[in-house]
Parts: sequence; C-alpha cells; structure tokens
Amino acid sequence: MAFITRHADVDALPAKVWSILADVPGWPRWDPDLATMEDVSGGLVEGGTCVMVLQSGLRGRTTFCGVAPERAVDWRLEGLRGLLRAEGRLRLEPLDDGRTRLSYDFRMHAPIGRVLMVVMRKAAVHGTEACVEGVRRLAERA
Repeated sequence: MAFITRHADVDALPAKVWSILADVPGWPRWDPDLATMEDVSGGLVEGGTCVMVLQSGLRGRTTFCGVAPERAVDWRLEGLRGLLRAEGRLRLEPLDDGRTRLSYDFRMHAPIGRVLMVVMRKAAVHGTEACVEGVRRLAERA
C-alpha cells in the first residue's frame, strides 16, 4: 500500500519543529487521531517505544527508528496482534529563508490495515493533513 504524503512550510527553524516532535507524550496535541501516548520509553530516539492509543480506543505498540535529530524520524505501529500495522515518516528540511519544510508520509498495512486504507482513505488523508497542520500551528505559535 502506498504512503499518503503531505507537506507544510513552517515559519520556524528545524530545531523548533523538532522540539514539538521530540515531546512524545505531547503528540496528541498535533495528531487529532491520538487520545494519548502511554508507556513512553526512551523518548524520540532510535529504538524508543510507546503505546499509541487512538481516539477509537485501538492501542498499538510503536517503535521509533531512523531517528536523525532535527531531520527525520520514522515510527512503526503494530496492533490487533499483528493484523494492523501502520508506519509514519516525518522529515524536516531547512529552507533558505529560515523556515522548515515538514513532510509526513503515512500508511497502514497487514490484513486489516490494507482494508482500512481502502475503505477509509479519505479519513487517512484528512488525518495526515491534520497532523502536518497541527505541527505547523504549534511551531509557529511558540
């Protein structure tokens, strides 16, 4: 299943945008699909983990990988005993004018995830857009 990709140019330096991403318990502030982040271990570092709890009540064990401070982080979630897998890739690109281009790639896979990406594609696109906008809003407000 292909990734859904969305971008935003943020009126903030990469360090500021990264500080919002690095606040793992604070992810529900910019991701409206998240209710809470539980059992955060290690933070936003390679191999760090947490449990994402969605507004729907679904829980998924999440691992951070591909972590490059102020540049990139990937996360991988597994829920429903492996029947649902999701992954996200967040990228920060410094722009010449002091702003940051934030890119977010998201997809679900495994048996249930593939079905959800087809049935709920519009909601997944909207959720990805809302995440990018939420990070932009927080970074520009601070």
